[in-house]
Amino acid sequence: MHPTPADGVRRIDYLPWEYDPGSAEGAVQEARRSELEAAGAELGEGVFVAPGAAVFCDRLALGDRTYVAAHAYLTGEVTLGADCSVNPYAVVRGDVRAGDGVRIGAHTSILGFNHAMEPHLPVHRQDTWSKGIVLGDDVWVGSNVTVLDGVTVGDHAVVGAGAVVTKDVPAWAVVAGNPARVVRDRRADRAGSAGLAADLRAFGDRARAQASAVLARCFEDGRFVDRPAAAAGPRPPAVRPWADAVEIADLLLGGPPPGFDAADLVHRLTARQDPATGLVPEGDLSDAGLASPSRPPGRRTPSTARRATTC
Repeated sequence: MHPTPADGVRRIDYLPWEYDPGSAEGAVQEARRSELEAAGAELGEGVFVAPGAAVFCDRLALGDRTYVAAHAYLTGEVTLGADCSVNPYAVVRGDVRAGDGVRIGAHTSILGFNHAMEPHLPVHRQDTWSKGIVLGDDVWVGSNVTVLDGVTVGDHAVVGAGAVVTKDVPAWAVVAGNPARVVRDRRADRAGSAGLAADLRAFGDRARAQASAVLARCFEDGRFVDRPAAAAGPRPPAVRPWADAVEIADLLLGGPPPGFDAADLVHRLTARQDPATGLVPEGDLSDAGLASPSRPPGRRTPSTARRATTC
């Protein structure tokens, strides 16, 4: 359900991608189509031209499912392929040819003609001339862009909002600015994403391969430490390095640190856990500091675990 529009304002004219030829709007479009075809237009199937669009072309050809939204302004010789869009308030004038899947943003001007500037005549009496503009397939022209006469925009290119395009745009390029300049290549973005994924996989593999050695290096005098004493100097026993070791081993090795089993580590923590708060205070989780309640039969002893870890 949408709010009731103001008089004379129709949602479909501004959001023509919602057009359904089988809807009641289809009859309106048939009348619009007949009017345009009577003037020589060539229109594909499912074309939508908003009643409020100013279309006064010498030659007009619109491919299947192409739409022209409200207040767009088209003059000259305009050819758009299938699945193209001319959004509200866009201007397409002169000799303009576009391939399939071209999107022209709101308030953009595609100007396929120019004025002469001979000094012996005032500007309003000058002739016009045209080199023409060509937009390839799958081109996205953002809002408030100006494309000047003589420009060719290659297939799959993107023109950033507000750009002023004065020179040809290569295929796959992303351009922006005034004058528009190439800022990147769309294929490079895709390759970069694939390269990043490969780098992350390689990093993960390397981390898993080194995890056991890192844990063994950080197990000294029967306890896990943040850093070896040779690098950090003696430090008081702490719970944090044990928790870090458990997380690293679980993430990279899929289990407890080598030489320990889960039950043993749970016992080390629960033996010091405050029954009221559930917190584990700082202190020694090594065998020397373990105030151990009776251990269930069959569990490995901490001393065995320690020996296995340091082997």
